[in-house]
Amino acid sequence: MLFMDNHVYFEKQSFCGVDEDNIYTYQTPTTDIQQGAQPVCETYSYQPSSRKDSLLVNECGIDTGSLTTTTTTTTTTTTTTTITKPIGCFPADALVWVDGKLVKISEAATGQKVGKLDSTQPSACLAGAPSLKSIEGIEEHPANQFGPGDCYDITLESGNSITVVYSHFLQNDAGQWVDVRNLTSGSKLMSINGPVTVTSVVKRATSFVGTSYNLKIQGSERYFVGKDGIVARDW
Repeated sequence: MLFMDNHVYFEKQSFCGVDEDNIYTYQTPTTDIQQGAQPVCETYSYQPSSRKDSLLVNECGIDTGSLTTTTTTTTTTTTTTTITKPIGCFPADALVWVDGKLVKISEAATGQKVGKLDSTQPSACLAGAPSLKSIEGIEEHPANQFGPGDCYDITLESGNSITVVYSHFLQNDAGQWVDVRNLTSGSKLMSINGPVTVTSVVKRATSFVGTSYNLKIQGSERYFVGKDGIVARDW
């Protein structure tokens, strides 16, 4: 745990904040500070509830699973099944910056390096740029794996756009990861060349039913999507 005075300590219990506040929960008027209330991803604002509320930085993502129950009339027993929900992905024709050029995410390959190169000789530039990370793996999700999902079209001030399937985290100009569902007109996203303003975010009327893709980056968690090179998280 990193404290405000810059010292770090390996705590053995969660109620190690100010006045023994539980750092995994936020304070409410009706709960003890050692217990607190559990943040809910759908409504979580990432903010402590008071000046003394010690709350860990937490990036709530898409629900990783939900439970459904069915009861048979013959045995009157309940069977619980876990249904895995998809992580954020992009459609097959989404453009990503790989080895210094734009390629479809479905055509990217392991070992290639993500990033935009300012050189007329990409191979030489890549050899001298260890900061460019390699693609460790390609996640491919067939249409029948998760079923139909939401699809969002994000238009940028440059006139370019990117499309997100289900949901995804993109980096804003403050360096924070933002769920595409929380973006609005005027939001600023980080790109390879600096901040870019979002002009609109439109959820399509029809669900996405195709194959979606995500890249896993070795030694990093980001790659660059669209002509502007918007910074996207790899999980």
